[in-house]
Amino acid sequence: MSSDTWMVQPLRWGGAIRFAGTGSGPMPSGCRLWAAALALVGALRRLPEAAVAGRCVIELGAGCGLPGVSALPLGCRELVLSDSDEAALWLLRGNLQRCATPSAQICPPEPMVSAIQLDFCDAMAVQRVVEMPGGQCPRLFDVVLASEFVYESGVLQRFVAGVAILLAPGGLALAANRDRPLAGPKLREQLRDEAAHHSLVVQILPAEDAARLFAEGLAHSGLSQDDVSGSVDPNTFLALITRADRASSTITAHQLLAFLTSTSTLPPSAASDATLVVNLNAMD
Repeated sequence: MSSDTWMVQPLRWGGAIRFAGTGSGPMPSGCRLWAAALALVGALRRLPEAAVAGRCVIELGAGCGLPGVSALPLGCRELVLSDSDEAALWLLRGNLQRCATPSAQICPPEPMVSAIQLDFCDAMAVQRVVEMPGGQCPRLFDVVLASEFVYESGVLQRFVAGVAILLAPGGLALAANRDRPLAGPKLREQLRDEAAHHSLVVQILPAEDAARLFAEGLAHSGLSQDDVSGSVDPNTFLALITRADRASSTITAHQLLAFLTSTSTLPPSAASDATLVVNLNAMD
């Protein structure tokens, strides 16, 4: 594989995804297909239908955007893919186009999609995402996604602050990362502590569940493990993040966790084989 290789692979639910190959040295690492992203794909499909269908979804530090686009066949109403890197933003816009394939059978009906440049470490930039003109209610998100988003000290704290701004009262965030040897306690412990300061609750899935969700993400997407950079091992964690007060939600955090940790076999999804038509009018 040459150092400038781009991969384009079809997705089982329709469309295709482009990403930097595992040997693509000079390309931004965020443009690769990371193992943690596949774990998020598996986790999203494990959630109850009401958690994603008809909901607004945003992916932070999206890279190639696989977890985000996997929400489309699950019926999300709006999808926003975001990254601070110009190369990743170009990649995200192209991948949204690849998932916009015409079909006589539309499932779901024309979700709004967009790709935006956003540094989730910039609280003011994150705040601008939720602000609506004319003093309207904030534009909040029911599902916030992030994978392999912490590479240096201080990023995790700013990520949590961003989630606190973006997350709707009854919403959920899914975050997958490796416990890298950064300063201080393990990242998963830092995540719990920092979330508490923002009235957020973090539940960490056991390593074996993260590995199972990774395998399910591969199967659901139809991608090969050879395409994936990194791995899911005991140092990988997947976190479910919710607001401390979920009174506005019909699904409790405990129920969400039960769906994610269930070892039952998922039934075939009719939506997983449907080709998508998405509304690209909102794209920058």
